[in-house]
Amino acid sequence: MTDLHTMLTRAGRPGAAVPNDVVDADVARGQRALTRRRMRRGGTRVALVAAAAVGAIVLVNQPGAPSAQAPPAAGRAARTVVPPQARPIKLVDYTGRQPDGYTVDSVPAGWEIQGVNDFVLTIGAVGDPDKNVDSFVGKLVVMLASTDETPLTTGTRVVVGAGTGLVSRDDPATALLSFRDAAGHWIDVQVPAALHWTDAQIGAFGGAVHVNATAQPGHG
Repeated sequence: MTDLHTMLTRAGRPGAAVPNDVVDADVARGQRALTRRRMRRGGTRVALVAAAAVGAIVLVNQPGAPSAQAPPAAGRAARTVVPPQARPIKLVDYTGRQPDGYTVDSVPAGWEIQGVNDFVLTIGAVGDPDKNVDSFVGKLVVMLASTDETPLTTGTRVVVGAGTGLVSRDDPATALLSFRDAAGHWIDVQVPAALHWTDAQIGAFGGAVHVNATAQPGHG
């Protein structure tokens, strides 16, 4: 075996040859070192790409994650979308047979006159199985104010035909319109919350109601 002194001596001489096994060992060590460096660099890139991909999946699929959609431009108000079930039901012309105690020019779209007598008129959704004229829950009801009733004095003032009336919303399930028509009748209209009417729309319906000669006020 060649000792270290002999190798150094040969290396210092011009033209001295380095043993092949030494060269092969150096080349092998260099190749291994280069391979480790490449793997470390490549592994880092792979890890970053994988992390980015996982992050993208989390951002897309995670419930409640911020949307990637761009926000509205500055100065532009975001449009409020009203659910269909919360939109006011429009008034449409009434073309059916007019009731005896009252006549109406318009009714809510998809609603019909359910029952009427000289004391009350009820209007309900088409298909409602409860057509009892004395059943008022969830229905649009028109009647003359009771003889012992005190007319409303507080509420929101609205236009009703050629006059005005008051709308009270003390009960969240129904609104109450009270007004006096041209003939001097005090009229009460119960409006269910299901119609989602504004005060102005309630007043518009009141203006479409007319009291016939046979109508009578209730008592108590």
